[in-house]
Amino acid sequence: MDGILHRIAYRLRPALLLLACALLLGACSAKTPSPLPPPTAEVVADLTAFPQDPRRLTGTGRPWPEGEPVSPALQAGLYAKFRERWLAPWNPGAKPQSAKDALWGIATYGGKQAWQRNGAPRPAGWSTAIAANCAASTFPSMRQPGIVLSTGDLRVLPTAEPFFLDPARPGEGYPFDYFQNSAIWAATPVLVTHQSADGLWLHVESAYAAGWLPRQQVGFVDQGLMDLFRRAPWAAVTAEHVLLTAADKRASVRLGIGAVLPVLEQGPFGIRVGIPRRTGDLTALDQALLTNAQAAAMPLAFSRERVAVLAAAMQGQAYGWGGLDGLRDCSSLMRDLFTPFGVFLPRNSSQQARAGDQRPLEGLSPAQKEATLLRDGLPFRTLVNKKGHVMLYVGQHKGRAAVYHAIWGVHSREPDGSSGRVVMGRTCITGLAPGAEHESVKRLGSTLVDTLSSFTILQIQP
Repeated sequence: MDGILHRIAYRLRPALLLLACALLLGACSAKTPSPLPPPTAEVVADLTAFPQDPRRLTGTGRPWPEGEPVSPALQAGLYAKFRERWLAPWNPGAKPQSAKDALWGIATYGGKQAWQRNGAPRPAGWSTAIAANCAASTFPSMRQPGIVLSTGDLRVLPTAEPFFLDPARPGEGYPFDYFQNSAIWAATPVLVTHQSADGLWLHVESAYAAGWLPRQQVGFVDQGLMDLFRRAPWAAVTAEHVLLTAADKRASVRLGIGAVLPVLEQGPFGIRVGIPRRTGDLTALDQALLTNAQAAAMPLAFSRERVAVLAAAMQGQAYGWGGLDGLRDCSSLMRDLFTPFGVFLPRNSSQQARAGDQRPLEGLSPAQKEATLLRDGLPFRTLVNKKGHVMLYVGQHKGRAAVYHAIWGVHSREPDGSSGRVVMGRTCITGLAPGAEHESVKRLGSTLVDTLSSFTILQIQP
């Protein structure tokens, strides 16, 4: 019997060895923090008290003084201005940002403690090599027109590594990656201004945001391609999660609402557009077909009903700081929403607040602010502003002003007096005081409406 057991044990030795290694590796891996999920969204009464489909609110609020849809003649001037600004990076006289403006992330984040996505702190000095890779002393090292080859992320510094502050603090950790400047759609014109020391990253400037892209996501363009863009009509993507593949299968791009493409041909079944593909040192446009359900010729006729349809397509999406993980924050939501109508909005909320007829709300009580918005705001055309956040006024529900926005959460106060958050983390419709029913918000003594500073009516005249 002992001999039999010995032979069995001998034959099992490889399996036992593998099992021991697995247990050892498991013990080692247990010491590494697992990825931290975002905080669980809390129950907020407004999310059930207000309709979450913006199309249900189109019959409320003041009519637009220009009529709806806006006349083609009025909208043509607005769209011409949009095209001019969209193509500005290709203008012969386009000047690159200064080194201070382009590389601001070095001074802002270079010496700060950072955390990884999994919640573990980064070692001291981890960003030194990243800062050196900016090659700041030679900025700008080039000035060439280019185009984004695939949808990606404009990074503050040339790295895909995230920069989170202490995730134990409210409003920090995922998704607040401070190295994320903005998402950028494929086929967006850019000015290429600089190359990283390792040659793997390019600094680019678009019409609305600047930052670093991996070199493989940027193509250089010649005069012929720029002329084609300038002459061609344009189409705007009006659906989410579109994977567009060229007819010859040599190129494909991921697109969503807010992307803009040159039209090569328009037919009864859809729009043939050009999508960029690298050919040697330059870029070619390959034909691809967008269906009529996926895109529309620009500018899309401007009315509250059409704005509501696009808003509904993005409703309920998770919040993404700076477009992180292909999601949207408050200002990118507004930018993408109005792009198909030929309405150009800057990238961040403070700039968007100045993008029309801005009217003050400071100094008013919460009730006065809401009454002013209900009286003077134009539904689906009025931005509502506070420091660091922008919303869209979409009319009223049961006498209360309704806003559509991508929101992470509202400030609150814990029983020990420390700061907290009531997390929503999505695109939604709320009133002006979401979360007010929570004890932690009551303890703080103020709600979102208390912090509103102004509202901005988007103008039809360019």
